[in-house]
Amino acid sequence: MDGMVGIFILIGSLFVIFGLVFWSFIHMRHNLEIGKGLTDDMPPTIETYATLLDKNVIMEKDGSVKMPSHRISYLAKFRFDDGKETTMNIPQEIYDELPVGSRDILISQNGYFIDFGGRLGEDLIE
Repeated sequence: MDGMVGIFILIGSLFVIFGLVFWSFIHMRHNLEIGKGLTDDMPPTIETYATLLDKNVIMEKDGSVKMPSHRISYLAKFRFDDGKETTMNIPQEIYDELPVGSRDILISQNGYFIDFGGRLGEDLIE
């Protein structure tokens, strides 16, 4: 009797595994037919003119009570031509090179800083 229960569990497990493999194959084929998964799902890179309004360095507490740590953030506040403003973390290596009041092309992706004025070697719009 115990042997029969083991066989039923084995057959049931194999049936479930086969069903999942079959379902994933059908689902993957459907996605390929409609073009899903063939394109890059990365958010678009935005290149637009902006003016550097302000920049500052802040020390942020990081970690936990048992293992406290700090990190330094280099922040830059930009204003776009439409009047909207945003503050972004920028790399330390270009922080001193960015003059407040300068207007140039700001490249960002998903709200994150990529480049400003080609200082990091990113391609700019023509």
